[in-house]
Amino acid sequence: YDSARWSVISATASMGFRVQEVMVSGRQQTDRGTLIRALNVSRGAPILAFDINAAKARLEKLPWVRGSTIERMLPDTILISIVEREPLALWQKDGKLHLIDADGEVILSDGIDNYADLLIVVGEGAEAHAAALLALLGTEPTLMQQVKAATWVGGRRWNLHLKGDIDVRLPEDDAQGAWARLATYHKNHKVLDKNVTVLDLRIPDRLIVKTGPKTSGQET
Repeated sequence: YDSARWSVISATASMGFRVQEVMVSGRQQTDRGTLIRALNVSRGAPILAFDINAAKARLEKLPWVRGSTIERMLPDTILISIVEREPLALWQKDGKLHLIDADGEVILSDGIDNYADLLIVVGEGAEAHAAALLALLGTEPTLMQQVKAATWVGGRRWNLHLKGDIDVRLPEDDAQGAWARLATYHKNHKVLDKNVTVLDLRIPDRLIVKTGPKTSGQET
């Protein structure tokens, strides 16, 4: 079978079925040279000998590539379409920051200076819940602008770290309702502008406010 296949490939190659061009769409972050190296095909190679499945597997190991399609356009062109990962947040694990996408997959662990303005999520499992957190925070856009980082606590809920060194403790259940409640409190009472260090929203219909580093919580 192999010898017959190769005789066909050889015959078609002599008829001009050789790779002359590689066309790529969807590439923004992925370096073209890196992509071509992963493709592992050279100009003039028999196009029918090109292993699409193996090339696709190599492409999808590249940091930015989430998915790809590869086709032969006979007689001499390979068409590649890639879908790249979208940066979502920075995940801090063991003191190191990693750029992650909406699936919680690590895109990059080095060279992430350009993404310093993204939300930092901290803790084991935080990466898997980051997309849901950002969707939740986005329901109150003005308040969201105050959030610098978020810590995933006990595999259950979030502590938010706001500008002005304010910690907001969200509940495990109905975190979105609590977030909306905080937005209302701030709109009506400017609570984030006061001398507070902790805002605890874990008790439904209550806001526990800690007004100084050593003061006890007060209910309001």
